[in-house]
Formats: sequence, C-alpha cells, structure tokens
Amino acid sequence: MDVFEVADALVTHAVKHYGEAIDLIGYYGSYAQGKATEYSDLDVFYTPAEGQNPPINRTFLLEGREFDFWAISWKQLEEFAMGSSRGWSVAPALVYHTHLLYARSEEQVARLTKIQQSIRDLQSPEARPQMLKRALERYAFVWNDVGRVRLAVLSNDLANVRHAAWSVVASVCECLALINQTFLNRGYSNLREEVAQFTLRPKEIEKRLEVIATSSDLETVANMAEQLALETRQILLHQQKTLVSQEDAHTVFESVYPELRGMLDKVRSACKRNDPVGASTAVWAIQTEIAQMLSSLQPGKGDATFHLYSEVSEYYRALNFPDVLSLDFGDLAEAAQGIERLDSVLRAWLEEQAISLQEFSSLEALRLTLSAT
Repeated sequence: MDVFEVADALVTHAVKHYGEAIDLIGYYGSYAQGKATEYSDLDVFYTPAEGQNPPINRTFLLEGREFDFWAISWKQLEEFAMGSSRGWSVAPALVYHTHLLYARSEEQVARLTKIQQSIRDLQSPEARPQMLKRALERYAFVWNDVGRVRLAVLSNDLANVRHAAWSVVASVCECLALINQTFLNRGYSNLREEVAQFTLRPKEIEKRLEVIATSSDLETVANMAEQLALETRQILLHQQKTLVSQEDAHTVFESVYPELRGMLDKVRSACKRNDPVGASTAVWAIQTEIAQMLSSLQPGKGDATFHLYSEVSEYYRALNFPDVLSLDFGDLAEAAQGIERLDSVLRAWLEEQAISLQEFSSLEALRLTLSAT
C-alpha cells in the first residue's frame, strides 16, 4: 500500500469540500524524515483558517496501518515550535520536519516558514542563556519525579517504580534537549539513538536507560533514575556557571536597604518575644534574599529553585557575610547578636559600593531630598 495515495485521498476530499476553511495540510514524523519502516504510520495534519473548524479530522486503520488526520491550529504550531506545549524535547520536531501537501496561498507557506525559523533561532548561540534558564526551571520536575520513584519503591511494585523512573527520564531528556538546544527528532520511540546526539549528556545515559528498561530489581531501577537526575544536575550546574552576569551592584541593591532592614527587624522582633521558630524563619528569609542578590552579581547567577543554599551563597561567604542561619536558635541572644553582625556587614558593604542606605536623620532631611528631585 502506498501511504501517500491515502494522504492524497484525504487532501482531495478536504480541499474539495472545505478548501477555504483550511490554510495548510502537511505531514511529519518518520515519513517526513525519510526513516519510515513497515510499521510506520502516516501523521497528517491540517491547519484551519482563523475562526474555521472544518469537520474532517479522523483517525483510522487501513489494511492494519494507522492514519491520523488531525487539526493543529496556528497557535498550536507556534507553541510546538517554542516547546511551550508538549515540551521542547519532542514538540518542535513536528513543525520542523513538516512537509506540505496543500497550502491555500503563499501567505500561509510564508507563515509556516517563519514558525520553522523560530525553532532555528532557539538553536542559535544567542538563545543559549534563554534555553539554559528554561532547563534550570524545568529541572524542578526532575526532582518531583525522583520523589515519586522513592515513593514507588515503598509500594514494592515494579510497574510503579519503572513508571516513575521513565517519568524521570522524560524530565531529564527535556532538560538535556534544552541545554543542547536540540530536540528528539523521533520522540521516545528510538530513545537510545536520539540521546546519543546530545553533546552534553550523562556519560552512561544509554546504559542507565537499558537498566531501567530491563532490570527487575526495584532498588536498581530507582538508583539508575536517581543517577540520571544527579548527573544531569551537574551538567546544568557547570553550564550555568559559564554564563556572564549582566547585573551590577548598583542595579541590584539600589534603594533596597530599607526593605532589607525591615526583614532584619522581623528577626529582632522574634528574638525579643522569645520565638525561636519565628526568628529562624525570618533569618532564612533575609539571608536567602541577600545571598541571592549577591549571587546575581557573579557568573552563573544562583537560583534558589535549582541550587542548594551553599551554591547560591558562595559569594555571600566569600565576602565574609555572617552565616546566621547556622546559629543555635535555642539561644536567641546568640541569634540577636548574629543579626546585628549581619546588619553591620551589609551596611559597610553597601557604603563601600557607594550605594545609598536611604536613611534620613529627620523629617527635614527627607524634605530636602524630596525638593531636590
């Protein structure tokens, strides 16, 4: 059977009855990439004209082979290209490899070409910081999936564990695809060969995938998933440190001392009312805030959602800011002294950077400042 004869029948019927309601008809997948096998199905889609919804979508079997003919709107094509829908690791391939069977006019062809170009733009060196940022944000899903793996181990159910482990793999692949600025051309159906294209990848990723697929030992499968998660994190951490910061101290800290002073006062208040939990959480907030701001001045800006605190606070510690968070909050006198040291060091550093503390000794001094602006 010639699958393109089937495609021609679908296109002929659609154009004859609903031609003005259809902007594009195309196909993607293994046939579009020249990698079809005897088991390959033909994926055909149509893009309705704006505001149109022709009733032509269908999925069917012909001589045992699957055919999909489904609607993809212009908005969905754009989202697939960006990876904002269905993920960057798999969705862009649909748009990137589209071969047209019909276009209502050259205007629609140009619109599709522009969307395809947006994929190439995200693969450019200029897009690297943006794609790395997306990879770091996406990594939160990896740890969520690792947690599900550990929960699944407690169930003593191999299907549970392997299901959760493959979720880890999918999230890892998304991060790797983003950091490599490429995608899986054939999705997960040929995964070992697809991940081999990643320049940045865990060294033994193919081996770990095979163990997840074949091992019947729950702990072994779980360990492989965790190793992939940790190894991927190391890759992202290293790449993140290669980015040059675009921030400077004045941009980050200008006019913020009054707000930071308010956070410091929350610690003082908690210590005064003998509230160790309140004091500790307030210290957590202020120390994290200052460490995060200082980190933004360095190459590879720290991100509290991705990094351990020790990674975010490297510059904080290098500048000898006091580690109040590690104090014994059973002794609130010590915590109170620590917060005074932190305030003192912070004020001194800001003054050293010639950053105003925005402090006024009197209402008259404030009035003078206001009148000068």
